[in-house]
Amino acid sequence: MGVYNHRLGLPWREQMIRADRATILGLRGAYKRGTVFFEPWKDLGDRDPENKPILVTRLILGADVGMDYARWMIAAFSKDGTMALVDWGSELHPEHVRDIAAQRNVLSGGMDLRYRREDVAPACLSSAGRLWPVMGSGGVASKAPFALGAIPTYEKFPWFKAITFNDRDFKTELYIERIPNKRLIVPMDIEVRLPGEENYDIIEELCAERLEENKYGHFAWTNEAPGKKTARPNHFGDCAKIICLIWRYLNRKRETSHEVHEGHKVSG
Repeated sequence: MGVYNHRLGLPWREQMIRADRATILGLRGAYKRGTVFFEPWKDLGDRDPENKPILVTRLILGADVGMDYARWMIAAFSKDGTMALVDWGSELHPEHVRDIAAQRNVLSGGMDLRYRREDVAPACLSSAGRLWPVMGSGGVASKAPFALGAIPTYEKFPWFKAITFNDRDFKTELYIERIPNKRLIVPMDIEVRLPGEENYDIIEELCAERLEENKYGHFAWTNEAPGKKTARPNHFGDCAKIICLIWRYLNRKRETSHEVHEGHKVSG
């Protein structure tokens, strides 16, 4: 079944995609958690005491927020767009994620708005422009990967928008383009769990999603365990997907962009 590939704008054919623990461990790079794998490369205009440019590596945060958790992940990007995980964790409130973004000097990030709108929107609004509220939706018919929409009750802040995005598109980028081609790199010590991380496994959550053909002959993403109807946690996979969204949004062609749709509002 041929479908539209949103990222490249080219036709392609879907096939079953399954990553496993060995797949993720095969992405390990020669660096440890909490450090940046890439050499600094971006000049943001700052200067050191000798008036030389201070180069930085772009750090982007993605957060998947549920009713009783706020998972977060930070990644760095190289000049060619390769993504390397830097750190991750789980907090109780979106405000805690906002504070982490500030402490780590994150350039930008996205936080899932869907389940705790009343907490996520204020946290993003008070992030000094670092964080965007985001929400996945969309289907295969739309060729737009993302759009900006107004958030109800926040009309007095016309600049404050939510990014809605085509969920299928960015799962395709993460699980079909990045992971198989090793354009996602993970720390060498990704298997080591810190105190308080006993209740989740980032490796398992990064390979929980798979693309499978259903009984109607259509391909669909699912996080159900193979042969079962039980969903597996995929929160860190969603964090990585949101990071892909923000990276692509930051690198969009602004002079020809049509992603801002007047009158569009983000619904529940």
